[in-house]
Amino acid sequence: MSPQEVETFRKATLTETAGIPLTFATRFRELEFRLLEVLKVNLKGLLHTEQKYEYLSELALDDLIDFETEILENKVKRGLQFVRIRTTVKSSGGIKIISESQMVIRQEEQPS
Repeated sequence: MSPQEVETFRKATLTETAGIPLTFATRFRELEFRLLEVLKVNLKGLLHTEQKYEYLSELALDDLIDFETEILENKVKRGLQFVRIRTTVKSSGGIKIISESQMVIRQEEQPS
């Protein structure tokens, strides 16, 4: 994570606070979209119902970030697919952030 990456993010999000913005953690959600592709989720029917972040330790500019994303829940009920995904952000100092996303996807109706 470089100072240039953080500054680019700050400008793009119009963030004026000092340090690394808390919203910078959204950068580590890219694997969520890859998992949704693996699950063959139709993004047109996706409703993002919840997003939460647990900040365990502050990010630092010299952190070497590693993150992993896992599917916690994937079930279909009454034509709706319920998906819950967790991303854990780590550095050499341990776990920094845990985020969870919850979404509901309306399934396409199958022709009779």
